[in-house]
Amino acid sequence: MADAKHIADPEQCRARFEEELHGLSPARLLLKLYDLAIVSCDREERERLVCTLTELTAALSFDHRELSMPLFSIYDHCIRQVRAGNFGAVRAVLVQLRDAWSQSVQALESSAIPLIERRRN
Repeated sequence: MADAKHIADPEQCRARFEEELHGLSPARLLLKLYDLAIVSCDREERERLVCTLTELTAALSFDHRELSMPLFSIYDHCIRQVRAGNFGAVRAVLVQLRDAWSQSVQALESSAIPLIERRRN
């Protein structure tokens, strides 16, 4: 039997998680979604993974179809692969997307700081 002192209170965990997410930029929230999807692949959590992929799809801006349509197709393909039980293949795709997005976010954030400083001067 597990020691009760080592079991986290679900309400405290949820509050901590919501607090962590509250201060994140939309770009950083997408990174969290990718992280959740990758962990869901590792655990073969089909329902959570499909929900996360659905959230990634919902986050797409179709005002920029040249960017959103390829991602839409990738996410759709991933959902079909999850339903077929191909978690490894989906994980490989998500890791590549997450890495590319992470690099973009870092570049954006590093270039935004000098821009903000220039505006203040």
